[in-house]
Amino acid sequence: MGQGPTVSSARAAVSKCAYDVCALRIEPALFGSRKLVVGLDGVRTDFGLLGGGLIEVVDPVPAALAEARQGRRKNLVAAIAGIVAAAGIVISLNSAISTGFDSNNDGQLFGALAVGAVGTVVGVTQQVGAERHYSRAVWLYNRELSR
Repeated sequence: MGQGPTVSSARAAVSKCAYDVCALRIEPALFGSRKLVVGLDGVRTDFGLLGGGLIEVVDPVPAALAEARQGRRKNLVAAIAGIVAAAGIVISLNSAISTGFDSNNDGQLFGALAVGAVGTVVGVTQQVGAERHYSRAVWLYNRELSR
């Protein structure tokens, strides 16, 4: 029975790749998306939905992979919180417009607005955390490359 690839063999393969050829960076793209740029030549690859492309690229470096996965989890929470926030704000606006700010409807109006505000704060906080994890994943991957 043959042995599959090990962490040390994967790390050795990454360390043989020159920094100028294999170093990663994340660059912004249109409409808030991101691209992974590889090496000095700037070969672009997809960052992927919720960082899936980054996870594939940093897979040989366990510490970088762990950071990328944590970033993906935080990014997913941020996306869900954003949807909840948008729904809360839309419901509160709809409530305000349909009742003309009738005081009998204040509970629904302010409750939905509070859900929107909390969702926004949670979403932004989680997104910032995700970006930090992605940045650390790239740094940890690049650290393994030969100079």
